[in-house]
Amino acid sequence: MAVVDRLGVVVARARIEATPTGLRELLAVLAGLLKSHTHGRKQVPVAIETNRGLLVEALRGRQQPVFQIPPSTVAVHRRRL
Repeated sequence: MAVVDRLGVVVARARIEATPTGLRELLAVLAGLLKSHTHGRKQVPVAIETNRGLLVEALRGRQQPVFQIPPSTVAVHRRRL
């Protein structure tokens, strides 16, 4: 996982497993970002390569905005980095 601000600067980076523990870690990271980087926003939007699975369902169940990025798009940018 990488979190970028509006300017594209990476403000957080972590490896999150698709497990209950991973979900708790992700929610903790998002909660920390709400305090430090959102300037009054109530949520941190999440972009992810898939639109299903434990993490996606759990985030949506918490009314977290989740946006799918096509894996092919991610692959193009991953090669550049």
